[in-house]
Amino acid sequence: FPTTVYKYRATNDRWHWTILSEQVVYFAPPSSFEDKLDCKIPTRYDLLTDEEIYVMYYRTLREQHPQWDELYLHQQVTIWCNKGLMKNIELQKEWEAGYFKELDERLGVLCLTANCTNTDMWHKYSDHFDGFCVGFDPKVMFQFFGGGGLVDYVDEIPIIKPSDSMEVKMITSVYSKLKIWAFEQEYRTQIFNYHPLKTDQRKRKVPKDAFKELIIGHNVSKNNSVNLIQQATVINPNIRILKTQLEDNMVNIVSYGNLT
Repeated sequence: FPTTVYKYRATNDRWHWTILSEQVVYFAPPSSFEDKLDCKIPTRYDLLTDEEIYVMYYRTLREQHPQWDELYLHQQVTIWCNKGLMKNIELQKEWEAGYFKELDERLGVLCLTANCTNTDMWHKYSDHFDGFCVGFDPKVMFQFFGGGGLVDYVDEIPIIKPSDSMEVKMITSVYSKLKIWAFEQEYRTQIFNYHPLKTDQRKRKVPKDAFKELIIGHNVSKNNSVNLIQQATVINPNIRILKTQLEDNMVNIVSYGNLT
């Protein structure tokens, strides 16, 4: 892990202030992401061979009906294979739509980055430097939320087969993105609930010792800067207070006290 992971915020969004005022982060549903493939990598039913379909039905029916003898089990597997469900494109679309809907309701993703000097990120997510960036200790944060990791940026979306385990499907889907998003240099952590998550359940309080830095954009007003600093130092009196400087379209991070 990097020494610090960051969350870019905008001062013109009152909900963004809660990262300091309430010490909370929001685990967003995938449907709120700009990238429409994010956490929605389709399952490739079309790549299944007849043998793989047979094995899938065999394992599923054996687990569901342990009392069946082998002969009857194989007979039932053959019946299900002959239905052709795994090769029905329209049915597969229905399965996918239902799966993504349920996943979206139950999965929450917190998007972070290791780069606090990314000009594109400051413009896109922190309102052209009229925003701020909060730095967290990833060891504290990821341990508290039960894990996290680096997003893998790929040329083509990875293949997910129906035979893959739910864990493999989840990790591949959450931590794989196309290279056009590589500028974000993203780290993620996620939460999952077996029942649909309510909005309040997506808000999670971050331990105070996870807060390391507050970086204030150079276009933030003096009044907002004072409020940000006050809120940050209430959480952690020793938090580093920093600010951006822009030179030749390059972001420099300097001590807040060194700026005029």
